[in-house]
Amino acid sequence: MQNLSIENILKKLISFKTISGSSNLSIVEYLEDLAKSLGFRTHRLVNPHNAQQANLLCEIGPSNQHGLMLCGHLDVVPVAGQDWQSDPFILTSKEDKYIGRGVLDMKGFIASCFNALSSLNLNTIKNPLSLLFTYDEENGCHGSKQASIDLNKFLEFMPKSVLIGEPTDFGIIRMHKGHISISLDIIGKPFHSSMPDRGISAIKILNRALNALFELEKELINEVVMSEFFERPFVVMNVGVIHAGNAINIVPERAQALIGIRPLPQTNTQELFRRIHEAIFRANYEYQSHISLKIMDEVAALFCQEHTMLENYLKPLANLSYKPAVDFATDGGNLAKTGMDCLIFGPGSISVAHTANEWIYKKDLALASNKLQELMHKMLY
Repeated sequence: MQNLSIENILKKLISFKTISGSSNLSIVEYLEDLAKSLGFRTHRLVNPHNAQQANLLCEIGPSNQHGLMLCGHLDVVPVAGQDWQSDPFILTSKEDKYIGRGVLDMKGFIASCFNALSSLNLNTIKNPLSLLFTYDEENGCHGSKQASIDLNKFLEFMPKSVLIGEPTDFGIIRMHKGHISISLDIIGKPFHSSMPDRGISAIKILNRALNALFELEKELINEVVMSEFFERPFVVMNVGVIHAGNAINIVPERAQALIGIRPLPQTNTQELFRRIHEAIFRANYEYQSHISLKIMDEVAALFCQEHTMLENYLKPLANLSYKPAVDFATDGGNLAKTGMDCLIFGPGSISVAHTANEWIYKKDLALASNKLQELMHKMLY
């Protein structure tokens, strides 16, 4: 049986510049070949909106209701504007660390998966094993949203348990917030800036709207729920992008703000959007016809019940000092909609993700491989 070293796999994975939104077919082809060499059946689940992207589903073993799925995303965040000391797409081995874009989030986990799999006799497993590698997790979890629709076309039984290898320092995460992307668009009336009273300033309307949102943000911070789990047990709001105007001597015709909202698992997102809508339009009651507010994208929050089979198997392998909830979103929210029990568990610290000179300890990837081997022995044989 072949042994696939973590470093060799990771070196290859890092070389693929799979920045979110770009093609990932080369890395999919590479992982297809690896999986097939281990006996997996593979399926490309092509993005229906972009044929240059695909999820990769791999399966092996009998068909029954007790399966395990290992999941990770193939895309990485951009490196532009960051101060890298080495080529981010060439794996750098430095003493006790690997450095490169994606070594932590989350190509290192994928390398550990294949290293673990190469040490097992997969021909004798009694329960099914699936691997799911997704596209565009970093910019809206689009791959997992499509996968949640496609999986049952290829699997006779949906896996009971899903382990998503995001960096948690081997803590078990069973809850996380979601993310809603909202576009606020204003269309005013342009006019010469020497006569501003004859125009309608889109920036002034936007300013009122944003002030109303910031007042709502104060309300949301005081609406605390699930405080025993979350570090920030309230809905978080962020006005992340503003575009407005095109010349200093023209009353601005257009203005836009992009707003990110992070709801908790218990948040009524429809009611939340109603409150946002009401706050913005109430602040601009005389200009309501100039305002457009719409949800561009939504990533589901995750809530997994305690004491699932997967959690019970993971506990002896886990760092139990961690709270079971995080503020960031993952593919787990979308996949859990299928009824699968999704837990987040992986090597490395999320505080290093998305940074320049992204790194992970070599020993953590080796430990991840060992933990995955032990987990699969328990759940598959």
